[in-house]
Amino acid sequence: MYWLFWIFHPDAFMFNEQFNLNPFSSKEIAGKTDVNIKYYQTKVDSLRSLINLKRDSLDKLTLLSDSLTPIADKVYKEFEEARWKNVHDWEIKQYPDTLLANLTAIKQIIKSYEEKNTDPYGLVLSQLNLYIVKLKYDSLLIAIKTNDFILNNLSYFSDPILLDDYESIDSLLYKYQTTIPKTKTDILKIENQIEELKYESLRNLSKRISFLDFILFSASNSSTVTYGEIVPNHNAMRLTLFFQALFCIIIIALGTNKIIKKD
Repeated sequence: MYWLFWIFHPDAFMFNEQFNLNPFSSKEIAGKTDVNIKYYQTKVDSLRSLINLKRDSLDKLTLLSDSLTPIADKVYKEFEEARWKNVHDWEIKQYPDTLLANLTAIKQIIKSYEEKNTDPYGLVLSQLNLYIVKLKYDSLLIAIKTNDFILNNLSYFSDPILLDDYESIDSLLYKYQTTIPKTKTDILKIENQIEELKYESLRNLSKRISFLDFILFSASNSSTVTYGEIVPNHNAMRLTLFFQALFCIIIIALGTNKIIKKD
C-alpha cells in the first residue's frame, strides 16, 4: 500500500541517503557521476538564497517606487502649471496694445450711447459695432496664429530646470516600474527551477527505491523498530502508520499473553 501511494505521490515519503550505499549513482543525472540528494539540496538552497535576494530587491524597488510616485506627480504638476503660465503670458503679448485698448474704448462708448440714447437712428452705434467686428476678426486671426505656434512649439514654453527635474524623476520611476515586474518574473522562474529539481530528484530516486524497500519499511513499523531510512511526509501516511503500529502492538501483546497462558 505504501509503495502504491508513493508511486502516485512521489513526495509522500522522505528518504535518508545515509542509509543507502549508492544514492543517485546514475551517470545520466546532469552529466555527473556523484550526483546524490545533497547535490539537489545544495542547488535548491542556492536557488532559495537567490530568491531571498530577489525578494529583498523587490521590496526595496516597490518601496522606492511608492515613495517616488507622489514626488513625480508633484513635480509634473509644477512643470505643467509653469508651462501653461508661460503660454498664457506669451499669448497675451501677441495682441497689440492698441487693439485691446480700442476694443475696450469702443465698448465703453457704445454703452454710453445706449444709456444716454443720444443716437436715435442708431447710425453711430452701427458703425461702432462694425468696428468691433473688425477688431474681433483681427483678434481671431492672431489667436489662430498663436494657437498654431503653441501646438507646434509646446516645448518652447517649458521651464528647463523643472523639465530636467521631471525627466530625471520620471526616468528613475520608469526604471523602478519596469524592473519590478521583471524581478517578479525572475522569482517565478527560480521557483519553477526549484520545483523541477524537486521532481527530478524524485524521479531519479524512484530508480533505486523498490517494492522491497517498502516491505521492510512496513515490517519495521509493525515491529516498532524503524531505522529512519524512509520517513512519511504525508498526513494520511502518518495516520496509517500510527494505526498500523498500534494494531500490531495489540496483536503482539495478545499473542504473547496467549502463549504465556498456555505455558
